[in-house]
Amino acid sequence: MFRTLYGKLGTLLLGLFLVVAGVLALTAERMPADHFARFVLEILAAGAVFALVSTLVLFHTLTRRLSRLACAMERFKESDFTGKTRLDADLGGDDEIGRLGDTFRQMAERLCEQVRAIRESDKLQRELLANVSHDLRTPLAALRGYLETLLLKQASLTPEERRTYLEIATKQSERLSRLVDELFDLAKLDAGKVSLERESFPVDELIQDIVQKYRPAAEDKGIRLEANCPETAPPILADIGLVERVLENLIENALHHTPAGGKVSVHMAPHATGTTIEVSDTGQGIKPQDLPHVFERFYRGDGAASGHPGGAGLGLAIARRIVELHDGTMEVHSEPGHGARFVFHLPAPSVISRHTLAHGQSSDAVPPSIAGLAPYSSKLSPMHNRRGA
Repeated sequence: MFRTLYGKLGTLLLGLFLVVAGVLALTAERMPADHFARFVLEILAAGAVFALVSTLVLFHTLTRRLSRLACAMERFKESDFTGKTRLDADLGGDDEIGRLGDTFRQMAERLCEQVRAIRESDKLQRELLANVSHDLRTPLAALRGYLETLLLKQASLTPEERRTYLEIATKQSERLSRLVDELFDLAKLDAGKVSLERESFPVDELIQDIVQKYRPAAEDKGIRLEANCPETAPPILADIGLVERVLENLIENALHHTPAGGKVSVHMAPHATGTTIEVSDTGQGIKPQDLPHVFERFYRGDGAASGHPGGAGLGLAIARRIVELHDGTMEVHSEPGHGARFVFHLPAPSVISRHTLAHGQSSDAVPPSIAGLAPYSSKLSPMHNRRGA
């Protein structure tokens, strides 16, 4: 009753009525009738004055609190929704005005967070557009240059020179195709439009196959590539194509940052909660200021492992998104001059089962957030000869 304005006003008037009634009842027994009538008029007049003063005081209290709230709203509007304007933290009481003030503060805080998120998203989109434009322009310019040279000097070029120009133009077109594929893949991963096709498979055999695939390229660079897997490793429940993509991206990244005479190693360690896979190298390492950013798209720190000459800096971002899609984690450890270690963990089938049962999904179900979103393919682009990406 006392928590609302109507309750407070009603209590005040009821109290006034009881006081007046009590005074009149006591006076009526002791005062003559002719004097009692005059006394009643005086009491009523005094009560009316008291009620008027009380109403004015109550009205002033209400309007003062409403004015403070209105001023806070005005300052918030003038702050351009940045949240820099201090809002009155105490409007007094827990009545309608107090609850209105609390609601306004909560709304203002959430609105500020949403505005900051929108502005950050706009900033990232502008940076993304600038990076994409730069990375697309470079291979396009090279491709155009060599093709124009072929057209202008085709009569004076030897067959070997023409073949060289065509090979360079082909490499630039492949580089452009890889960049476009990576952009689409990362967009699908960010939007949650990639469905998992989980199956049980021996990840140690997958690691051995991928290492054998990249060993010729490593030997050409004078790098030793090896895999260390236990003989009795349990199978994992995951999308074999996506896990292969993660391993290929990490191995390619390690090979690009390891000098001749160095070593790239792939380690696998099964645990009760899942399987941990580590790709390490003996390259130049990553600077401390670059470590928090290596998984950001298009990030190319000075000597960071997130990018390499000719690459777009998307491989690590794609790898981490894929691991997170499997409810796993990925992290990086490095010291300048001591190489880098990329470690990711994939949960065990029993952990996946408990997680999916808790969320009411089967282990191979498409997440609700991507159900019905069919404009994009639910699979990533194939890893067609991605070396040097």
